[in-house]
Amino acid sequence: TKRALETGMEDLNRANRGAAAKKALREALSDWPKADLKAETSRHYDPYWQGLNLSTHMEFAKMLRALEASGDPGAMEIHLDPDE
Repeated sequence: TKRALETGMEDLNRANRGAAAKKALREALSDWPKADLKAETSRHYDPYWQGLNLSTHMEFAKMLRALEASGDPGAMEIHLDPDE
């Protein structure tokens, strides 16, 4: 509500939420090479960016990067953490 009142309802549209999510990921992973960040932010469909939080985007990005570095990007990787 605060954001809608400050910047208007059009700022809350899906495209802006997706762009904001990509920007947040680029800032959170600022130590990554630009090419890796571009690959990650180009990888997913809009609902992915709009529907998941930053920590999930970061976790998936790290797993996918590790799979690509392993030489088998089609492999599977699973991280399990307790959800407090």
